[in-house]
Amino acid sequence: DNDDDGNSSIIRSMAGEQTQQQNPTTTSYNAAVGEENPHGNTGVENLYPPGEEKPSSAIQKASGRVAAFVNYGKEYDSNILKLALPSYGTMLLDPMATLVDSAMCGRLGAAALGGIGAANPLCSYISWMFFFLSVTTTSGVTSMIASDNRTGARKKIALATWVALAIGVLAGSIMFTIAPKIMSVIVRNPDVVPHSIEFLQSRALGAPATLTFFVASGALRGFQDMKTPFYASIAANMINLALGAVLMFVFKMGVFGAGLATSVSQYVSAAVLYFFLFKQDRLRWSDFNPFPNRAEIKQVLKPGATLILRKVLENLSFAMTISYITSLGTTTLAAQEIARSVWISSGVAWWPLCVTLLALCSKLVAEKKFEAGHTVAQRIMRMGMLASFAVSAFVIGLSNWIPMLFSADSMLRAAASQALICAACTYPFAAIVDMSENISMAYADYKFSTYVMLAGFAVLTIALQVVKKLRLGLPYVWMIYNLFFLTRAVLNLYRIGHRKRKEEEEASAKSDEDSQVSSLVPSSATLG
Repeated sequence: DNDDDGNSSIIRSMAGEQTQQQNPTTTSYNAAVGEENPHGNTGVENLYPPGEEKPSSAIQKASGRVAAFVNYGKEYDSNILKLALPSYGTMLLDPMATLVDSAMCGRLGAAALGGIGAANPLCSYISWMFFFLSVTTTSGVTSMIASDNRTGARKKIALATWVALAIGVLAGSIMFTIAPKIMSVIVRNPDVVPHSIEFLQSRALGAPATLTFFVASGALRGFQDMKTPFYASIAANMINLALGAVLMFVFKMGVFGAGLATSVSQYVSAAVLYFFLFKQDRLRWSDFNPFPNRAEIKQVLKPGATLILRKVLENLSFAMTISYITSLGTTTLAAQEIARSVWISSGVAWWPLCVTLLALCSKLVAEKKFEAGHTVAQRIMRMGMLASFAVSAFVIGLSNWIPMLFSADSMLRAAASQALICAACTYPFAAIVDMSENISMAYADYKFSTYVMLAGFAVLTIALQVVKKLRLGLPYVWMIYNLFFLTRAVLNLYRIGHRKRKEEEEASAKSDEDSQVSSLVPSSATLG
């Protein structure tokens, strides 16, 4: 704790250490916890008004530490909430709309619903493989805005749109063509196969819209605009539900109608975003001319290849564990599905903060405001950690009751209850990973994110082999997930600490250089 030579540890850098001279509106971590500083005083006296008793007991000091942790960087709360609240609205709206959509599809019969359930994960995997278009567009736009290059920002959006359209048409065509073969391999039930093919083909028609939506939403984040994607999500979900009901039940198009409604809603959502980009002069038709050359396309795809590999490793990690869980029996597999569904729903507690972190930190990094960027990142990470702990405690507390919503089978309920407790323990680690990786994305440190995923994949693979050999149950699979997230969290936090130390050293060196230059320049008094 007394390391004052500039090479502070990761933990201290993650604690958000700042001096009051650097940030007068926020009490420094050292002052709050009563740590000594080079000047010999603890700084605790600054936290308490004259006449008020200073902390003397361990409890009072601990409360001071907690207060410092919770209040650190709170001066940025208005900026954070301005972006986070619309993101929460979007992420809460989509699951609710999906739930209603699933209820309508359930009226088509068990085989139809099974076909949708079999094809949906494949649609999601393929779409999210190309989510890098959103991340790289956000970074590119914020960089151009920081340098006051509006034309360059517009060109970035146009270039990414061309690439998204090309990939979308190609990926959609491939999905539509190979749907019969791939679903026949994945789905074993002959009654379900036709429905899964119809749904996958109808969703393939919306691939260009999905990828261009990624670009447009990423661009708007670069402009610090989260409200427009929220409005687009409202319009898309309303059209999806209304059109889905008409196509499925009025025109008797069944599962194909359900998928087609989703595809149409994606085109509407993308159209809304691009309408606002053009209206706000953030994009012009002239920006799309001329057609991008090979070097420009490569510029977009180069970081994309790294992020695609990262996504493939992540999906493969979960697929490997699911493959093992299927060997443990139907009850265990059903319990895992309950825990997975609740896990995904619980992620809404911190995922919008990740989006906010990427948008704000990308802007601050592009503007070279590194100290403010670290403060904002720490503030959002602490919000996410608190949210994840709260949701974790909530799920653990209701672990005996949540399974009742899914099944009346007593054995399944018991297995699901145990799985929920194990799953809830991963929430804080998952939250740290999600937010710390977005910090790396803000710095365009895409390769390191992939290396971290590769390390996590290696740990998971080794641990899974041990679990397989010992034929251990579902709780041990969730322990593997914990190791998977913990490995990535430690490496990401190390990277953040290393990056902060490097920036501080560079800032100190620049300050020393400026001081030396100033000392060589004669003052006006000397000249006089």
